[in-house]
Amino acid sequence: MKYVSLLASLVLMMVVAAGCLNESPLATSTGNSSDDPIRGHMLPFHATETNTIEIVCNPFECDPPIPVSVAIFEGGGQATYLGNYTIFTDSQVFVFEDPLVQITQSVITAANGDELWWDGDGTATQPTPTTVIFSGTFTFTGGTGRFENATGGGTFAGTADLAAATGQYVMDGEISRPTPPS
Repeated sequence: MKYVSLLASLVLMMVVAAGCLNESPLATSTGNSSDDPIRGHMLPFHATETNTIEIVCNPFECDPPIPVSVAIFEGGGQATYLGNYTIFTDSQVFVFEDPLVQITQSVITAANGDELWWDGDGTATQPTPTTVIFSGTFTFTGGTGRFENATGGGTFAGTADLAAATGQYVMDGEISRPTPPS
């Protein structure tokens, strides 16, 4: 009987404590960084960028034509929690798809050298031979410095002028709270 009373008291204390925290005592983490009290809450993220484009592999200049165009984007912009930054993006565009399919991997470098990494997937249309309009989603995959273990993501959209070899785009989404400098 004494054992049952002790067990009942422990369960009651767990329920009361969970009620004070506004959580279920049996709740499990969803794996989101917003559930992690160490990482903190997700924060809004916004970035604008301009860049230059170098077509590394033009699929139509190959014999036979290949299905992927490889391009390197280098530029810079302004972003939440980064300030001014530079970016390097490796992009593959599957040119025989309609709409075009784009896969990217990017490294954003803040002024202090901290890096923020992201992967993107999207689609693109080419309304003229020299104009590309693209959009898609991105996921933060980590980084260095205050962006180590960064998570989050969102959407991106932009345009490219192939004749001028320039592009611009905007990113909107959320990012895990940056780690304070040590």
